[in-house]
Amino acid sequence: MIRIYRRSFLSLTRIDQYCGKRFISNKSNNLDVNLSKSVESKKKKPKLNTLDRISIDYTSNDKRKELVDNVKYSKKQSIIDNSVELDKQKEIEESIIEQVGAIEKRKDKNVSEATGIDTPAMLQYNEAKSKYPGSVMLFRVGDFYEIFGSDAIEVSKLLNIVLTQRGIKSRGKDSASSIPMCGFPSQSLDNYIEKLIKLGKTVAVCDQVEDSQIAKKNKSKVVKREVVRLVTPGTLVEERFLKSSQNNFLCTFSPVFEGKQRKTDNVLENFKSTQKFILSWLDMSTGHFFISTSTYENLAGDLNRISPSEVLLPQCLCSMLELKKILKPYHITTVGESMDDLYGYSQSVQLFKDTFTVERDWEEIQDLFDQSEISVAGAILRYTIDTQLGRIPHLYAPTRFSVSQSMFIDLTTMNSLEVIKTYQGLRKGSLLDSLDRTLTSSGSRLIHSRIQSPSLNLNEIERRLNLVERFYLDESLTKDIRKLLSKTMDIERCLQRIYIGRAGPRDLSAIGSTLAISTHIKEVLLERSKNKTIVQLLQGIEVFDSLLNELSSALVDNPPFLTSQGGFIEVGYDDQLDQQRKLRDNSKELISQMESKYKSIVAPQLKIKHNQIIGWHFEIASSHRDKIPSHFIHVQTLLSHMRFKSSDLIALEEKINIAASEVLQRELNIFDNLCNSVLEMGDNIKKCSNVLAEIDVSTSLALIGRERLYVKPKVVQEPILKIKSGRHPTVEQFSDNKSFVSNDLLLNPTDMWLITGANMGGKSTFLRQNALICLMAQMGSFVPAESANVGLVDSIFSRVGSSDDLSGDKSTFMIEMVETASILRKATDKSLVIMDEVGRGTSTIDGLSIAQSVIEHLTAVNRSRCLFATHYHELAKKIVHPSVKPYQLLVKEDDSHLLFTHKIIPGITNKSYGIYCAKLAGLPESVIKRSIEILNKMEQ
Repeated sequence: MIRIYRRSFLSLTRIDQYCGKRFISNKSNNLDVNLSKSVESKKKKPKLNTLDRISIDYTSNDKRKELVDNVKYSKKQSIIDNSVELDKQKEIEESIIEQVGAIEKRKDKNVSEATGIDTPAMLQYNEAKSKYPGSVMLFRVGDFYEIFGSDAIEVSKLLNIVLTQRGIKSRGKDSASSIPMCGFPSQSLDNYIEKLIKLGKTVAVCDQVEDSQIAKKNKSKVVKREVVRLVTPGTLVEERFLKSSQNNFLCTFSPVFEGKQRKTDNVLENFKSTQKFILSWLDMSTGHFFISTSTYENLAGDLNRISPSEVLLPQCLCSMLELKKILKPYHITTVGESMDDLYGYSQSVQLFKDTFTVERDWEEIQDLFDQSEISVAGAILRYTIDTQLGRIPHLYAPTRFSVSQSMFIDLTTMNSLEVIKTYQGLRKGSLLDSLDRTLTSSGSRLIHSRIQSPSLNLNEIERRLNLVERFYLDESLTKDIRKLLSKTMDIERCLQRIYIGRAGPRDLSAIGSTLAISTHIKEVLLERSKNKTIVQLLQGIEVFDSLLNELSSALVDNPPFLTSQGGFIEVGYDDQLDQQRKLRDNSKELISQMESKYKSIVAPQLKIKHNQIIGWHFEIASSHRDKIPSHFIHVQTLLSHMRFKSSDLIALEEKINIAASEVLQRELNIFDNLCNSVLEMGDNIKKCSNVLAEIDVSTSLALIGRERLYVKPKVVQEPILKIKSGRHPTVEQFSDNKSFVSNDLLLNPTDMWLITGANMGGKSTFLRQNALICLMAQMGSFVPAESANVGLVDSIFSRVGSSDDLSGDKSTFMIEMVETASILRKATDKSLVIMDEVGRGTSTIDGLSIAQSVIEHLTAVNRSRCLFATHYHELAKKIVHPSVKPYQLLVKEDDSHLLFTHKIIPGITNKSYGIYCAKLAGLPESVIKRSIEILNKMEQ
């Protein structure tokens, strides 16, 4: 039985889930403000007041520029009346700066590790950076995130951000140092994290976790900051960072050392291709957790199947030449130098016990996995918890991915058959693209998983096919169910965000609406179908009435993404919240009253406005500057207007902010309660998501099957392959309305079809289409044929197509031989092997000899079902074996013209028609004529 484990962290101190929340305090902002004179002010410049001295570092930020650009104060418009005492003036200035939300005085506070400057803020930065040295540190300073030192130099180049130099004076030193720095506004945090993650960077977010007012009361020189978020490519959970149709796996692996083998560098550098590996991979966004075994030879294919976003390894493995090529496509994170630094058994045991807290389940895990497997899985679990800053994510108990239960398809075959992507690296044109009409994110991930790992379990295959068949036979039902599915959301990932404290109101709303739709889907299916397989599947959708009532009555119809935005709890749900909202709104009425008061005193054109930078303020046209009262505090000058504050406006703003803070806090408390209600039903919600995904995949495949006249295959244990009028599932879709020529195939156990024929005759297409039909049948899909009897295929091997590996110093011929050798080692009597033109790339005699010996080995040793295409026509005459049957692609000759029928018939051809193809390709006529002359002489 699969159990789901969860930990609720909603009681932890809330930093906003998306780090976008501003702390609500008695002031509109909570920035550390340093008003001491800057080094720059000592240079020969006009004397400036405090506001003029605020440094602006991001000229691309319009709002920030608006704050101080064009500020030109005259003596007549002095910020503080000359009669105010100096101490009082300083106090008012500090209050204004906090209200304006100006940038912390960087010239006095910001410094990199390299400078050795020990200002308070930079001591915080250096401490945080030392804990996460491999991460790009985003350091919150007021309304900006700043990046220093070498990080700043790198990030400025990667993201094309302006790099600046800051002159900073350390305590106890007369001279100033400089430091590279760049940054961006805090509201753009997720945009920049997304960019950095796509570039393969790990990001640490160091945020302000203390209100500035509390810092002042504690007489602290700087507000408290901590790393509140660590983001890596393999531990993402936020919707905007993820591809909805794909899992986001974090993966690790380790070689297994048998007997007296020691984990020395020498062993690592010289392990044999038969070396056993243990793999573990985890998707934190869904909670799926797997453990499996592999070999060095199969490692590349296994990693390709998993498609990890991040691979976790010790340095000793990363430096191995044998692994570098395999690891090239992936983002690698190194942890420690040696194997023991990452894979520790005792640590792993404790982590498993802490995560999977039911003792009986821990005992089951111990029975299912050995010490080496637990050590490797523990490494990935430990890294996941570390990136969540100690929070244990919500995970399924680890599942063994059994090679014996899924078809093996190595990397070469996956690429050759264009299963996930084409030769050009595109999804469009691949088998996945052709079959994926899913409407849900979880459904898209499920079909992706099935197409990469077709089943070997006959009962499971039949169950999947029965589900597809039920929808295939009822077009109306399929249409109605798909209409409902289109309205569902990715509740699997929404739920995971709740577990790790990064959810927002929109996640709760998505869960509520999707659960309601799932209930409707269940009702429709039970009413209109008595299919046993469907009835059994629907048992996974429980009754959610109580939770649905709670969510629907609590949440507004279209809640915001972030809790920090507030306003997501429905009016009338909570009496206390309603009262606090009235107080907040009544406070805003006072703004209107104050505006009326000052309009009568100053000018009718005066207005009180609000923005995120400076909060509430007076705004009046510059032409009325002579009417400004002396107690008004000048804040900002724009092109045609001026902005001011007053002591009574500041006091009123403080009252409004307190009321708003209380309202938001109450909403957050309600949000936590709603999240806990959802988590209590977490296991059932996961099951519901899985059921919806399976229904989605089944309806998608049924829709495609009906549109394209696919047929339900019969999958059997006996190793046969009987296909009537088979077609290529993707080539058929790009035939430009031409009728695709179907072909029959009959392979009995150990049979081989030896296929000869013209270039462009269709040999490669025929080979690939039959391999794809087997794959589709065992993933649970209908297939492009009139009928299909598919004996279970434990693995598909393909030696079709050619390429050079210049970086690996391997020619086309060498690559073909390496791939052929791999097939001869791995193929079994239950495998399907397709091979095209084995032996080309060398001399004719050598190539013919190799091709013949490969055929003999496949029939005598491997005894696999095989399709073998060749231009060595002599082979069909030389090989006399009851299992080897000659077939050819029919070509009709008419005068000097050829008609490629693409039809497979028994027999042997004696022509490849290469010169004709060369002519079609546009070779000069003189070359074609000379080629014919040479050919005629050679044939004589």
